[in-house]
This record gives sequence, C-alpha cells and structure tokens, in this order.
Amino acid sequence: MKEKGMTTINLKKFNRNKVYQYIYQQKETSKLQIVRDLQMGLSTVSQNLNELEQDGLICRNGYFESTGGRKAQIIRIVEDFRISLGLGILKDMFHIVAVNLYGEVMATETIELPYVNSDTYYTSLAENVETFILNRQYEPEKIEGISIATQGIISPDGTAVIYGDIMGNTQMKLSDFSSRLPYSCHLEHDSKSAADLELWNHPQFDSALIFLRFIRENICTVGFLSIFVLTRMDLIVTVVIADVLRLTAQLTL
Repeated sequence: MKEKGMTTINLKKFNRNKVYQYIYQQKETSKLQIVRDLQMGLSTVSQNLNELEQDGLICRNGYFESTGGRKAQIIRIVEDFRISLGLGILKDMFHIVAVNLYGEVMATETIELPYVNSDTYYTSLAENVETFILNRQYEPEKIEGISIATQGIISPDGTAVIYGDIMGNTQMKLSDFSSRLPYSCHLEHDSKSAADLELWNHPQFDSALIFLRFIRENICTVGFLSIFVLTRMDLIVTVVIADVLRLTAQLTL
C-alpha cells in the first residue's frame, strides 16, 4: 500500500512538472491546447493549472482571438517568479545583470570599481549588489542566486581563481562573495560563459569549442562552429543560464 502511495505521488509530480514545462516552452498556451498536446485528461490539467497558479508559478491573463467559439484564456509562466543575477568582474569595473526564467535581461548596471584583492573591495561590491536589488524592488526570496564571471582559471571545485594574470586575481575566492551576499553564489570563468550562451542559443548542439580574442576592453569574438560577436554583457548574462535551466526543471517539484 505504501509503494502504491509513493507511485501516485510521483505521478502527480510528473504531471505537474510536465504541464509547467510545456507552458514554459510554449510561452503562451491554453488549457485545451495542453490537453491535446500532452494527451492528459481535462480534469488532470485543470487541477495542475490551479495548483501552479496558487503557487504563483503561472498566470492567466488575456484571451486568444476567437476561432468561432468561446475565447481561450492565455496561460503563461510567471517569468520573474525567480530571478538570477550575474556579476562580470573586470579590472576597472564590474557589471551586474538580472535575468528572468527565460534568461531575458531585466536590468543591467555597470559600476566603476577597480579590482583589488581586499576586504574593502569585496564589501563595496556586495553593497552595490544589494543596492541594485533594492533599487529595483526585487524581493530577496525571489533571488535564486548570483553567478560571478571573471577572467582567470577557476579551481576544479569552483571555490577559487587559481591563475589570474590579466587581473591579478589569483587570490580571489568564492567565499569573498558568498560571505558578504546572502544568496547562493557560483564562480565561473567568463570564457565558459560564452560557451554556455552558444549552447543556450543552439539547443541542437551538446558541446561547444570557443576561442576568445579581445578587440576592445569590453568586446570579444567567439568562435563556435561559426563566428559570433558578443558584448561583454552577453557573457555576463550567460553565466546565469545554467541556474535558469536547473531552476525551471525543479520549480514544480
């Protein structure tokens, strides 16, 4: 009996996740479209939609154009149910970007702050990040985490920069950020972020080989089967993409 109960619970979670992921992929859909495409019963879909709406994960706003019958209500995910932040640490400044669950940019800011491996630097950076969040009225509980992109080779466990000749940030540690910011933090090499962006934009590929060549301080070219030109802010955005992907898979569990 216990095994049967666990199976039922797992099935409900599976259906809930399936409905949410479908809405996420479609961006806009209707109840009957979900029923048809997922081949689920109307009562099952209705129940899952009600639960997802009650939990703040989806919203129903507006109607599709009528095709002859009753207008279908438009169903979408709540794009800012969770927000991820990205920091791009450069020698003379750092960039902040906030993205929603689709990885779309909600806000950006560039702050002049020359990098120095000191308590004063990391404290000032953290204060600026908190001000960025406060000024945009983001609720702290909505912040999924902060990913930090920097120029330097990151240790295998992701806890420190083990070689940073360009910026002189060999002593930079993940704890320098996580001890000052009350959010989950992640440290990443900015070139890997460029690869993440290409995989995000080209889901048909499962791996990326990149080459970086600096043209100006904030511009680089990225080779990925063909050549793309990305701004440095594009690279900052991509460092949070992995968090967005993981989060959308877990939100409904």
